[in-house]
Amino acid sequence: MKVLRFLVIMLTALSMSAAVAHLLEMPAKLNYDGALWLNLLQTLYPTFGKVSGVCEIGAVIACLVLIVAVRKRRERFVGHCSPHLVLSQLTQSSGFGSLQ
Repeated sequence: MKVLRFLVIMLTALSMSAAVAHLLEMPAKLNYDGALWLNLLQTLYPTFGKVSGVCEIGAVIACLVLIVAVRKRRERFVGHCSPHLVLSQLTQSSGFGSLQ
């Protein structure tokens, strides 16, 4: 159980770290010209998407597995359901839910 909780926390932290990195990069990137910005989009961001996307989906799945594992313990079940709902909403709002 502890390993599963640790996995959920680590995958969530890794997926959120990419979003924070994008946020911290934005002030500098606003000053770049179009050619440099396009070059960054084509070379840097594909790696962000591959790593962060896998971590984000893994975090949702691991959290769901954790909820199933604690479903018979009422006091823990509610405590684990809330973060899963938030994590699912974050995943959907980040673009995975809007894929056609």
